[in-house]
Amino acid sequence: MKPLGSIRRVDDLGRVVIPKKVRKALNIREGDRLDVFVQDDTVVCRKYSPVRELVGGLTVPVRDYIRTLYSVTNVPCVLTDTSRIVTVFGLEEGFVGQELNSFTDALIKEKIFFQENYKVGGFYICDDQQKAFKSGTIQPIFCVDSFGSIMLVSYEPVVMGYTEARLLSVAANFLSRQLVT
Repeated sequence: MKPLGSIRRVDDLGRVVIPKKVRKALNIREGDRLDVFVQDDTVVCRKYSPVRELVGGLTVPVRDYIRTLYSVTNVPCVLTDTSRIVTVFGLEEGFVGQELNSFTDALIKEKIFFQENYKVGGFYICDDQQKAFKSGTIQPIFCVDSFGSIMLVSYEPVVMGYTEARLLSVAANFLSRQLVT
């Protein structure tokens, strides 16, 4: 743990202000939910991610579902929460944990479906991404609130159409039902 040199006082309601540089570094915004727990003698506060809990196997074998989607389509599959990549199949493991860029973040928050084929110059889902995707389908996962997204992406120009859109729609619907029950 890296010390910030910032001491905070707890108010009479038990609240503590999280320093701005910490909120910015962790992409914590007003209204975000935080998971607060005790570990040894430390209070730990992290951004809550129901998608991360699903992948951890707490409710359903989501990783197997994503792996199967990759196997059926033979196109790399990505699962995100609202701010980071949670798991991937068919891509480098280095993607896991990367923060999503503003383009992907906006698609998820605004619940916008995205599909692109043979994109000239490509598109990126993370700021730190080295190589652009040429084709992709991005389906936000939501019920009322946005939970994340499920994606099929390719560095190669692959035609993605109705079938890929329907597969991701079914996957997003399934995952959103798991998250709200």
